[in-house]
Amino acid sequence: MRQLGLSLVELMVAIAIASFIALAATSYYAAMFSASNAVRNTASAQAHFNAVANTLVAEIRRSGYRGSPTEVAAYVATTGNSSGTPTVGSYPAVETATDCALVAYARDYTCASGDDSNFTECAAGVGTVTLHYRSGLRLSSGVIEAVSVIHPNQYIGSAPVDSSCTATGGTSAWAPLSETAELYFDQFAITEQASTIYDGDTTCVLGTAGTDCQSNVYADCGDSISCRIKRVYKVEVCAYPTNTDGLCDPNYGGSVPSGQLYNEFFVTPRNDVLISKDYSS
Repeated sequence: MRQLGLSLVELMVAIAIASFIALAATSYYAAMFSASNAVRNTASAQAHFNAVANTLVAEIRRSGYRGSPTEVAAYVATTGNSSGTPTVGSYPAVETATDCALVAYARDYTCASGDDSNFTECAAGVGTVTLHYRSGLRLSSGVIEAVSVIHPNQYIGSAPVDSSCTATGGTSAWAPLSETAELYFDQFAITEQASTIYDGDTTCVLGTAGTDCQSNVYADCGDSISCRIKRVYKVEVCAYPTNTDGLCDPNYGGSVPSGQLYNEFFVTPRNDVLISKDYSS
């Protein structure tokens, strides 16, 4: 006798087998989705973390650029060392404070109509001049903030915005670079780790202290008109997904707290700090 279909028992067995297969596939998909999501979140957090670290490195490395040789000479004339502590002029290459780092460098600026009242360099009218800019990063309530504006000391009067490390309120020029929903930054520190002072015209080492840039002890190095300071900065950055302050522990790498990202590195500006030596003694 020819069979035209499935019996009830056969149908129930087939449904049971199909259900087990569907359940296994669903469980596998859920596990794979969860694992994929975790990998994506980890990669995103790492990229976010690296972006902050790389931005800071780039800013420090370009600090202290003063423009053309003529502009460098003019700037060095504003520096000095009469008191044993180098005076670096109106635009310090690197300034550090708690949870904050600021850098200064020169770049081209196109003067617009009315800028003659803002910048001495624009007194001749519309054209391209060299102005000093200020950039920086700071840590504020788990968020890394960034700033990049014309240096306040460049203005004839008051700067329109506040780019200092302590700026707050509506006049603050700082803007968020990170988000706590993505990564909570718990530690951000930059410190001068070492400095070496050279004769301004040669590679002759004068010393490591500010007084070594004075003028009357250089029989071995000749008698140049300036000295240059090569500095090394140590940077520490620590972050994690948890929106809680004070959990960073570099000794435990990525295990405490869960997902912790920690990096410690050293960076040297491409441009040495130039100081005019004191010839008063």
